[in-house]
Amino acid sequence: MAVAVVIAGGLYISSASKQAEAGGDQMLGQAMMRAQQNDLQGAAVSFRAVIDEYGGTTAAREAQYHLANLYFYQRSWEDAIAAYERYIDRYADFDGGRTAGAWWAIGDARQ
Repeated sequence: MAVAVVIAGGLYISSASKQAEAGGDQMLGQAMMRAQQNDLQGAAVSFRAVIDEYGGTTAAREAQYHLANLYFYQRSWEDAIAAYERYIDRYADFDGGRTAGAWWAIGDARQ
């Protein structure tokens, strides 16, 4: 009986995790579309929403990196540095290439 409860609980958590990933992916897609349409303010709000609502998902990791890039290209240096530092603090173990890019951007923004 206990094994069945553990298995059912694991399946529920797995299902909830997949739903969170799907929801985060959908919101990330909307944020990316706003950025491509040059709605940078709307994109920033949407990226932050993905980060806040879907923290711990791949979508949140992507949103954090894209938010940092958005600030960088707007030349909003302090916001860019803070966003890149959050990316490094939270996600450095996931993507070495982007982590290196984040460090480069921080150095460039500080010049």
